Amino acid sequence: MKKIMVLLSLICLLALGIFVWGCSQSSGGGGSTTNYKITGTCAQLSTASAALAKSTTSVTHIVAVGSNNAAYSADLSGDSFTIDLDSGKPYALGFFNKTGSTITLLGYLRQSEVDWDSIPLMSPSSTSTDLGETTVTSGTLDVTASISTTDFLTAVDMDTATANYYGEIDNPMKAFTNLDVDGNGVFDFDEGKAFMFYPYINMGPNNEPTPGQLDKMLAGYNDDYEPGPNNYEFYFAVQGVELTNGSTATLTVPSAVTDSSSNESTTLTGTIASDSSGSGKVCFLKFTNGAVYGPSVPPSGTYSLSVDGSTFTFSNMQGTNVVALAANDGIIYPVFHLVTNDVGIITAVNYQWKKLSAGTVSTPTLAEVKAAVEMSTTTSTAFIHDSPVIEFYYDWTSGTRDGSAYLSTDALTGTVDVSGLGVDSNLLDVMSCYYNLSSRVVCKFFFR
Repeated sequence: MKKIMVLLSLICLLALGIFVWGCSQSSGGGGSTTNYKITGTCAQLSTASAALAKSTTSVTHIVAVGSNNAAYSADLSGDSFTIDLDSGKPYALGFFNKTGSTITLLGYLRQSEVDWDSIPLMSPSSTSTDLGETTVTSGTLDVTASISTTDFLTAVDMDTATANYYGEIDNPMKAFTNLDVDGNGVFDFDEGKAFMFYPYINMGPNNEPTPGQLDKMLAGYNDDYEPGPNNYEFYFAVQGVELTNGSTATLTVPSAVTDSSSNESTTLTGTIASDSSGSGKVCFLKFTNGAVYGPSVPPSGTYSLSVDGSTFTFSNMQGTNVVALAANDGIIYPVFHLVTNDVGIITAVNYQWKKLSAGTVSTPTLAEVKAAVEMSTTTSTAFIHDSPVIEFYYDWTSGTRDGSAYLSTDALTGTVDVSGLGVDSNLLDVMSCYYNLSSRVVCKFFFR
């Protein structure tokens, strides 16, 4: 099996994905800096009364988990809580009960009017949000807040249309509330463990880069390009847990998935392999004869992975219909124009952001781009990619990158100076572009 960076350079990862991260931050806080405060009250906090402190249904921990794998635990006092965190990314807000060696997710914050499963703190204009009274609804995983939708949108600096669009994207964020993936009764972030599980979508025809695009980019924009979700496969990765290289792993999915021949199965197998940095282990899972071709969105529910005598459980999983197979319900993507000098060296890459919905290509709003595409040039864990990035390959099958550069989400159009890379358009085999969806799913597009 090829190393993880090679595999990722060969595959299109799209936003129907499911992402899970155990957190490497300490339970008392997250990253090195904090610039945003979330406050609220909850009558079900274990600190609210002596009776609740002894209850297995009381809230003992509230944890905000960012899409960059940072976990921030709330300070609890009486019926009040305060979380200091770092804005610039969305957060899932989980409410937990820890009794002895059992950690139970009681619920996660939702905003049903705009279908949010997370708090989109990508570019808030304020420095704090008061959620008001939060309530865990018994028998469900819903946590509601008394803050009005209007005030919530104002706090995160989002208009209603963009908020609804983000609500279509962020379904995978709820899976970040899996904070005891190995089931040992200790929060993963307290043990220095990190887990990732997700499917990726191949956007190219027959698992290949879309042909005829480079010539169009050299002549002008490839503005007739339309991405098309085709199939998906599953990845599992872990840090802080030693797994045996070469071990067989078995993934059990909530309901049957089908291969290219319409064969159904609820069990997939793969092999553990070390990644290129040696910082973790990666398990790649797929059918022996190819990827998953149905259902159009990975099944919702609980996935379990068994390997080396251990079982890792991922509950509350859900994909997003934005990039369901054979669909086009709001995919944000770039088109390009490659500028060369008189000997064919690419000196600049012009780009435009586009949106494909119901078969129609349009220009998205800048707010939609910022809601969907993460802008990050600092990799904080082995699981996270810089974003958005373009890559050049003289030999795509080798997986060796021959140059890369960053795009921006600060404008709907832009130009990247790549003259220093010395990329020869006459030798170029494939150009790719990938970005992290704001819900931490990698979207990758390949052009030949």
